[in-house]
Parts: sequence; structure tokens; C-alpha cells
Amino acid sequence: MKGGLIVAVFRHYESRAAESKPLLHDHAVVSIRARRPDGAGTWGNVSADTLLAHIVVAGTLYLLYFMEEVSARLGWAWEPREVTPSRRPVMEIAGIDQRLIGWQSTRRQQIEEALFVLTAEYVEEHGHEPGERAAYGLACRAADRTCPPKRKEPRSLSELREGWRESAIAAFGADVVDRLAERARVRPVVDVVLAAVDTLAVV
Repeated sequence: MKGGLIVAVFRHYESRAAESKPLLHDHAVVSIRARRPDGAGTWGNVSADTLLAHIVVAGTLYLLYFMEEVSARLGWAWEPREVTPSRRPVMEIAGIDQRLIGWQSTRRQQIEEALFVLTAEYVEEHGHEPGERAAYGLACRAADRTCPPKRKEPRSLSELREGWRESAIAAFGADVVDRLAERARVRPVVDVVLAAVDTLAVV
């Protein structure tokens, strides 16, 4: 608890694609109860509309803190990669073979295909491209529409990592996989602080 806001964070290591692939991400469950900023220590209900109004900024800040921590702990750099033309690029760890990114992005590809259809429908209905907030809503709908059932048998992280390694080596060879961390430790491509300022200015 910090400042009266209660958040439970659940870390996941794989996607929900039919063939599970590595996808490190967190789910945060925010309690509707929070301490009011009145100095008296009283409690009330959080406005869900207010939280949703700032969801893009919150997600951006989370990503930037994540990037900063990865860079500090592992010495890895980041670089922008264009996924959708005319949209802000996504940040990827620098030096990673693009084949590996495509290999582990099965779930992303499913969502992007559904998002393409939803975006076209939005443009036809509204007569213009979706803005940042509308695009986020469409992405959520695309994720829901393509969401496969979760695997019922849980596996440990060591089991998952062993399976991912075997699958990647079978697809691209041991040299690509074994030198992965080495290639990521390159001169920083993106200044995280400047990227944060630039991103927040855009949002």
C-alpha cells in the first residue's frame, strides 16, 4: 500500500497462445477502496472513470520503469521497432534477432489481425482514425476476441524456460539462442529518461 492505494500484482511469464511462448507481463488488480488526500486519513471509493481516463499514461509509465529496471540490472539497451505504420513504435531489447521476436509473438500477431479489422470498422463508422484512447479500447477488444483458454496444467518457470529454449533452438539454432544475452548488452540506443519525457508529452 502506498498513499492509500492498494494494488495486487500478479506476474505471468507466458502468453495465452495455443503454443505457449515467453511473454513476461504483470496483471495489477487495484482495490476500489483508497485513502483520501484530505490529511485526515479517511477512506473512500476510487473513481473507476478517473483511472480509465489515465490508463494510457499509467501503462506508459509502467513500461518505462520496467525498461529502466531491466537496463540497470542487466545492462541491456532498447530500440524502437515499428509495428503499425503511423503509430508510435514499440520498444524492444536491442540486438535481439528479429526472427526470435516473430517466433515468440504468436499471440501479438493474433491480436494485430483482429485489431486491423476492428480499426477498419471504426474508421468506416467514425470517418477518421482512432485516437490514443480509442485505439487502446480497440486493442482490448481485439485481445478479448482472440483470447484462447488458459492451460489447465500449471508448469514451473524452470519447465517453461526449458521448453522455450528447446523450441527456439529447434527453430533457429543454438548459436542464436546462446548468444542472446551477449547481443543485448550493447551501447544504449534509447535514453530512458528522455524517452519518458517525450512519451508523456505525446500522451
